[in-house]
Amino acid sequence: MNDRSREGDPPPASSVDFAHLAGATAGDEELAQELLALFGGQARNICVQLDAAPDDRKRRELVHTLKGSAAAIGAFAVAGAADACEAALASGGEGAPPLDALRRALAETLAAIEQHLAQRRA
Repeated sequence: MNDRSREGDPPPASSVDFAHLAGATAGDEELAQELLALFGGQARNICVQLDAAPDDRKRRELVHTLKGSAAAIGAFAVAGAADACEAALASGGEGAPPLDALRRALAETLAAIEQHLAQRRA
């Protein structure tokens, strides 16, 4: 998704707050892994839908959904970037919403999730 996700580059440690996720799942590692996998699929789907969205109202709905899901699993960089996009889309102001920043945060977070899940499977 972005040029910072090159093979061999570790994702930033702060991409997902795994302590937050552990608290949200009451320490149930299996549930945490399932939520991470579900978030990954949902986030990828939302990216596709964002590209095809017919208007700002639909884009705002999509980033709002992503914001809530990201916050729930502790992906606070994605939640913050989605919040900024949502605000920009809601304001109807000039300039494009910061979708590139959202895509960068999402790419880093998905890389961290994939790495985390791979380590748990190993």
